[in-house]
Amino acid sequence: MYFSNVKLYIRLMAALLCLLILLCVPGAASAKDIVVEPKLNQGFKYNDNLFLDDSHEVDDFISDTLFELKLGHSNDTSNTKIKALWEGYKYMDNDDLDTIDQYYELDLNYRFVPKVRFELLSYYLNDTYQAQSYQLEEEGGILLIQEEREKYNISPGINFELTELVALKLEYNFSNNRYTGSKLEDYKLNKELAELKIRLKDEKTSLITRVDHGYYDFKSGFFRNYNFMTGLKYQLLENASFEFFGGFRYTDIDFTSKKENEVGFIADAALDVDLENVSFNIWGSRKLIGSAIGKPLLRNAVGIKITHNFSETFSAFLEGKFYEDEKTGSLSKTKYNIFIIKPAIRYYINKSVFCDLRYRFVGMEDDVDNSNAYSNEVTASVTFDLANLF
Repeated sequence: MYFSNVKLYIRLMAALLCLLILLCVPGAASAKDIVVEPKLNQGFKYNDNLFLDDSHEVDDFISDTLFELKLGHSNDTSNTKIKALWEGYKYMDNDDLDTIDQYYELDLNYRFVPKVRFELLSYYLNDTYQAQSYQLEEEGGILLIQEEREKYNISPGINFELTELVALKLEYNFSNNRYTGSKLEDYKLNKELAELKIRLKDEKTSLITRVDHGYYDFKSGFFRNYNFMTGLKYQLLENASFEFFGGFRYTDIDFTSKKENEVGFIADAALDVDLENVSFNIWGSRKLIGSAIGKPLLRNAVGIKITHNFSETFSAFLEGKFYEDEKTGSLSKTKYNIFIIKPAIRYYINKSVFCDLRYRFVGMEDDVDNSNAYSNEVTASVTFDLANLF
């Protein structure tokens, strides 16, 4: 087990130290500058196929307890946020699956001079791999197993306002992903990105060009991926925007069995609409991602998310996603299809307490053995905003 009580203590002390600095530096903060947001969520769920395995379905009732703490400080030149999250899972029958997931994040934004802004996003997570939809989205097509994951990520960046209409963004990202079992493969990612944004004089259209390089380092080999994309973002209405990017990638794959290169098309598109009571987001993309299966995956994806506020106390949500993941290279053309549907309703008892009823369907088609696997999960939960509760 990578994570230990010592590491937990160090990270907690680091978070508290950051808060202490914010509070104690003379003139650094006033009461209105500081935000403290503790939140507690208790859920109970039933899942009919925990591991998304068609040959051996395991179902169970699960108690899901989440505590989240957000600390923040802002002034005219900086904005600092600290986030800590602990989520515990207690299984009724499969108690060997009991676990506590942990997540810590530091988000810093500082403006050196009026036209230069520095950004830093850093986080650490320690969780246990199961057939959760968000893990399928991160890692791509794979029949998930019970493995502990530890991930470090740090992303510094700097933004330059070159003129009133032209901005340049430079960003670096490092990620280290480790797993305790033998089925998933550790890997590291180093990525550099440059983005040039030109806002036209109509104040509705922005032309954007992005160039990035990613180096994915696995035990069994590595691959480099170079992306070039150009496109635009257009403000259709005051509450509606559309963006589209298209370009190409060059990928250099070097694993123990074979070396090869690829050139391919990549794209990103999204439509966002935010009305008085209804908002929705429709998106699609084609890109190359790293994966714990130890190979690059070419991913085609589409999705939609709709929110409808029927009243001040009652809301409904619907989210749907489809992923087609394909192992790249001539060695394998294996495809995985992933379907995720998540409807939910929410009722506010008061401004500090709300209840959710959620359903999640996950379907997966695996071309390796021509198998299909499906999972249904129903969750009822109550959330307490502790900052406003007392």
